[in-house]
Amino acid sequence: MYKVSKIVHFVPSILVVLLIFFESSYNSLLSFGQNTPFYDLIIIFCFCFFWPGSISFMALLILGLLKDYVMMMPIGFSAMAFIVLRFFLERQLILVKDRSFLVIMIFFLVALIATCLAEIIILLSIEDVGAWPLACLYLHRVFYTILLYVPVYYIFSYLSQKSSIENGQF
Repeated sequence: MYKVSKIVHFVPSILVVLLIFFESSYNSLLSFGQNTPFYDLIIIFCFCFFWPGSISFMALLILGLLKDYVMMMPIGFSAMAFIVLRFFLERQLILVKDRSFLVIMIFFLVALIATCLAEIIILLSIEDVGAWPLACLYLHRVFYTILLYVPVYYIFSYLSQKSSIENGQF
């Protein structure tokens, strides 16, 4: 039987998989793809920010490939985006770890906008779609992601403080 600490390492991956399938079913069933936030980026950002090392690079690779397959995106793009997000976050974590919410929010926005721009560039290169409709679609998604990020951040912050108090690290 697994110890609690071993099971906790599977939680981020399971949560991201569930959100990927939720996002794909939400897009295909309701045709509201432009209003779907980037659930996976929020969860990966929060887990890597509050519990560094909780999601391995191999798990991010597998989750990204799964998302690309389910969402019919170019294979490997989401995996690359997830790995670059984690790498970027690990390198900059020392600068933003004990900062205010505004600084962390700006840091999240930079990561989100960089990911969106990369995705827009890739989609423009493989599909015959106008740049303006694609930019508007991603602007909606970024807006809803920001609205969802704020409560998720505070939930993760509370859980992180609670777990550090229980472990005697606070």
